[in-house]
Amino acid sequence: MLISKVIFTFIFVYLHNYIFIIVSGEGNEKLDTNRPSSKEKIPGIEEKRGSIRKSMKHAWEGYRKYAFGKDELLPVTERWNNNWGVTLIDSLDTLYIMGMVEEFQEARDYLININFNQTIPGYHTSLFESVIRVLGGLLGAYDLSGEEIFLEKAKEVGDSLFLCFDHPSGVPYGFIDINK
Repeated sequence: MLISKVIFTFIFVYLHNYIFIIVSGEGNEKLDTNRPSSKEKIPGIEEKRGSIRKSMKHAWEGYRKYAFGKDELLPVTERWNNNWGVTLIDSLDTLYIMGMVEEFQEARDYLININFNQTIPGYHTSLFESVIRVLGGLLGAYDLSGEEIFLEKAKEVGDSLFLCFDHPSGVPYGFIDINK
């Protein structure tokens, strides 16, 4: 449980600082001295934002149509791989930051019913991918929205992944069958 808390704390602090810099524009000078701060008017920025938002809406509609709640939309075959809905979770902060409120709420409502204590039989869950995409996505969504469901689900994921740290060498397993 202690390691789970350490992972949560690390990801939370990292994501919080990163999101703060991106959203507020504060600290951008530390990232790139040639980049104007968000307080300066950048020529054509509204057009660029609109174009990026339109692209995100297009991508989200394809995901919604062919793979909502599943993992890894395979656009050529219009199929998907299914595990925990990682694509949905990984998109939460982007949906929120882009002001795609309905899409964010739809994703949150779906997320409520995901059981992170099981996955496809025989599937080996990656610790690395789960930490950066699932825990990171949930904690980022919590940090942005303040909605407790994201924190509760992050704890559920952390508890499921805790088995990765039960290795005799002390080095965590990279993959684990959560169903066992």
